[in-house]
Amino acid sequence: MINEVVHIATAMADGPAEKYFRTICGFDGADPAKKEKINGLIQAGLEVRERIRPMIDIRAVVSSFDDARIDGTSIAAGGVRFSCSAFEQVDPDAVRRVFAFILTVGEMDLASASLIDLFYADAWGTAYADAGRDLLRMELAGSADPGSDEGSDEGRDEGRGRYISDSFGPGFYGMDLQQLEKFFVLLDAGSIGVRLTGSACMLPLKSCAGFYIMTDRPGALPPDGCRSCLSPGKSCSYCRAGAGKAVDEIKK
Repeated sequence: MINEVVHIATAMADGPAEKYFRTICGFDGADPAKKEKINGLIQAGLEVRERIRPMIDIRAVVSSFDDARIDGTSIAAGGVRFSCSAFEQVDPDAVRRVFAFILTVGEMDLASASLIDLFYADAWGTAYADAGRDLLRMELAGSADPGSDEGSDEGRDEGRGRYISDSFGPGFYGMDLQQLEKFFVLLDAGSIGVRLTGSACMLPLKSCAGFYIMTDRPGALPPDGCRSCLSPGKSCSYCRAGAGKAVDEIKK
């Protein structure tokens, strides 16, 4: 699989995206006494989604590497070397395949909207990117066995001795944002309409890049979320787990 373009149906992402949207906006766990107000805000957010939904086009370009090697804090794939402190928590002897990807939600233009509608549109863009990344992980889990037509409903498919990590990438698990440009060397981002502006910014804005690591046994991958992140904290605002922590702090 080299520079394969994967399309993810918006309908498949709608449910997961709504869950992420509620978390991003701080609606989950809100004061029950404010339920009526929160329901009104959620409805306003859903109305914005209906306006931007025709613009959402989730697609990714993916390459897989059976010969990728992890050595301490670095990984080499396709002749390009990346570094991330979290790689130290992966058992290199258990790694069987590494998938590199760039994913985008597409262009969403609400330039004439109110500030609150722009906020909701931005939150939806992030939510659909997170949902798309989850669905891509599931699709790769189902296609990782050569010759298998079976799918998988989980990122970690224990039934076939296959375990796929959450995504490592710029802004996640402590990977430096400046490494984003390396993904544009490794992958054909133009095939999905994504371009790099500067060294750490992509257009369309709601785009992301990273790795999924497949291993052959449990315990070879770090657990998802903040427990396994060795980031010094500089990139938490880019990470969905870090964003969730920020929302919790705001609600206190």
